[in-house]
Amino acid sequence: MLRRTLVPVSLALLLAGCATIGTYQPAYFDQDGTAEAPAMDEPILVVTGAAEDGLVFKGGPTTSTGSGHILELPLGVIVREAALRAFGEVSRGGARHGSQRPEGPLLQVVVTPRVITFDWAWQAEVFGAGSPQVRLEVSVSRLDGAGQVAWERRYQFIEEQSLGFSAVGDLLSWLTHQAAQKAMRRAARDLSSAPATTAPATTQVPPSPIAAPTTPNPATATAPAIELPAPPRGPLHPERPVR
Repeated sequence: MLRRTLVPVSLALLLAGCATIGTYQPAYFDQDGTAEAPAMDEPILVVTGAAEDGLVFKGGPTTSTGSGHILELPLGVIVREAALRAFGEVSRGGARHGSQRPEGPLLQVVVTPRVITFDWAWQAEVFGAGSPQVRLEVSVSRLDGAGQVAWERRYQFIEEQSLGFSAVGDLLSWLTHQAAQKAMRRAARDLSSAPATTAPATTQVPPSPIAAPTTPNPATATAPAIELPAPPRGPLHPERPVR
C-alpha cells in the first residue's frame, strides 16, 4: 500500500526556481486492480519502440506561478507500464511488451499506446500551499495483421492534488502515473468491448520526434510542454477526477 506524507507543498519552492527529476515508480499506480472480470481471451502485445519508451518530458508549468521550476519526467516509460497493467487486467491471456509488431498472422491482440500531449500547472492558493495539476492525452491503437490501424481512440485525463508528497517532483510524478493508468484502463475497457472491426483501417503513423507548440505560454517560453504530431483522430474521451 502506497503511503504518502500529507504535507502541503510549499509555494516558495516553486517561486525560488529549481529543477526536479520525477521517476517511474510502480507503487504510484493503483494496486487494487479492477472489479471487472477479464473480457478477452487473447493475449495482448503492447508495442512501443525506442522512440516512445525514451520520451522524456522536460519543461516548466503552463502557469506563471512556478515558471522557474523545471520538471523532468520519463513519460514514455510511465505510459508503457500503465498500458501493460491495464491491458493485462482485461485479458485472460495477460499482456506483455514488444518493441515491434510480429511478422505473419497475429496470434494475439496488438496495441500501440502513444503520448500526444502533456503539460503541468500550479494553481496558487493561500497560506503558501498550491494545487499542482497534470494533463495527459494519449492515443491507443489496435493493429491488424497487415500492421494497419483497425481501432483507435484518444483519451485525456487531468489529475490535481493539493496535499500529498513533500517533494514537488514526487507529487507530479504520482499525478502522472494516476492519469496514465486511468487513461489506459479506459482504453482497455473500450477495446475489450469493441467488435473485432470497429472502423476502417488507416495508415499506421510511425513514431515522430518531439516538436514544441507553435504558440507557447509567455510565462514558459523557455520550457514549452510536449506537443507530438497526432495520429489519425478517433473519438476523444476527456475525463476529470471527481472532487
